[in-house]
Amino acid sequence: MRNQELIGYQENLELLIRKKNFLQKALTTAYDAEKQFALTLQIEDLEKQIAGLKERVDETARHITQITIGNNSHNNLIISGVSHSTVTVQNNQVQLDSLSQKLDVLSTEINEMRVENAQHKTDILQGQKAMNDDLILAINGLTESQTLTILENMAAVFIEFEKEMDEKLLEQYQQIKSTSSLKTKLELSIPFIKMLGINFKTEFDVVGWANKMYERHELKIFKLFGAV
Repeated sequence: MRNQELIGYQENLELLIRKKNFLQKALTTAYDAEKQFALTLQIEDLEKQIAGLKERVDETARHITQITIGNNSHNNLIISGVSHSTVTVQNNQVQLDSLSQKLDVLSTEINEMRVENAQHKTDILQGQKAMNDDLILAINGLTESQTLTILENMAAVFIEFEKEMDEKLLEQYQQIKSTSSLKTKLELSIPFIKMLGINFKTEFDVVGWANKMYERHELKIFKLFGAV
């Protein structure tokens, strides 16, 4: 039973490692800052799961070794099949040694990816700051009429997905609607509309939408959206 449990843990661990590697590759090619941030959070969550599962594997492997040694010590007192018991212990030890080597390799890979991920996170944050600074400058340069035009275009998108929003998105949406300042409303709407692009990617392409808005209105803020 414990051997099957150990095999199950090992298979799950290898699956999580493959999933993390896939997300890591996706992160290196992602151009959207919000998508990069979402991928980073998923990778961090997988790292925690991998670490926890590795502890379970180690604990189960130690338990199997203790049971095997205990059982064989008992059998040696009541039966003469010492040779068979010795072979069993040796086979188990070989399996455990092999598993330990695999875990060491996985641990090294995780540490290397953690360092790489930390650099990606730094790059993402720096890119987000630069983009946010440009957006704020663009917002401050808008007239009231232009601000209203942008908000009307965004409102049309919000209404389209309002029925599909989860509780977190609805809460932020209500905050945007309740804000009286047009500039503040626009500042809140920008990250929110990018979140819609992540949650409803198949239905709503933020970059494509922004490019169309720029062609229609020729306002710099839409051009910045298209570069996000």
